[in-house]
Amino acid sequence: MFNMKGFTVFILLLVSGVCYGQYDGIDGKSSGSNGGSKKDKTEDIQSDSMLDDYETRPSILDNLTLYKGLEFMTNGSQNFLYLAFDPQIGANLNDRLFLGGGAHLGLNNFMGSAGVFGFARISINQIFFQTEYRAVNVFENQTQKRGWVSSPIFLVGYATDNQMSGWTSVGIAINSNYSRNMPFGALVYRIGIQF
Repeated sequence: MFNMKGFTVFILLLVSGVCYGQYDGIDGKSSGSNGGSKKDKTEDIQSDSMLDDYETRPSILDNLTLYKGLEFMTNGSQNFLYLAFDPQIGANLNDRLFLGGGAHLGLNNFMGSAGVFGFARISINQIFFQTEYRAVNVFENQTQKRGWVSSPIFLVGYATDNQMSGWTSVGIAINSNYSRNMPFGALVYRIGIQF
């Protein structure tokens, strides 16, 4: 079953990076409107530590690096066809932590699948550990109807460089209902590129 609450929280977290607010000071008076010098501004608002911190420290958006990528998965067998493309967008919070999400588009024996996913990736040099939550609408084997299956997935991968311009990962899906409806069962492997 598709978890709408989890998907809503994921979307809210994803768009929070492009939202902003305005701080008008303690008294509600904006300090940017007066024509005084910067020294006068800081002398007038010594008790206002939020403005001082903003001027001396960079915000999280200054350290944030956005990236776009594509992961794909396929098989080498002639008995059945499986193709999956997962376009994704993410944020590199620092050089070690990546957060992101994307869409899943797949073809399994000429039956389409579609879904969404969100992930967190921690990299140590060129090796990374990734956890993700994936919800996919597929033709279920048990009920012979279309339905949503979802699962947390844990992956270990290797990147071609420290900027994650290309990578390969392998992992396991935890939910057995998800695994029964995937062509490789609980096994998950992916090849990805960043552009």
